[in-house]
Amino acid sequence: MPEFNYVGWLAKDVAAAIYGYSNAKIVAGPHVYGGMSMPVEMIVDEVIGGLTGKKSIAVPDSAIMGRDVNQAEVAHFMQNI
Repeated sequence: MPEFNYVGWLAKDVAAAIYGYSNAKIVAGPHVYGGMSMPVEMIVDEVIGGLTGKKSIAVPDSAIMGRDVNQAEVAHFMQNI
């Protein structure tokens, strides 16, 4: 499973691209420790949602960590993957 920390994953590339072209202070990107990973479908949903401001219906909110679980939504999701 790919790492969910796409911001941290891109931080080094972005810092390298702007280094020397700006007087701005470059701050290290976020880090995720402990091998945090998520299913590809959830990662794609989060990336597209972040870029477009729209959330896909492919992943029910209850399947996203930190939310209350709605068993009916999870069951429907699991039957359709």
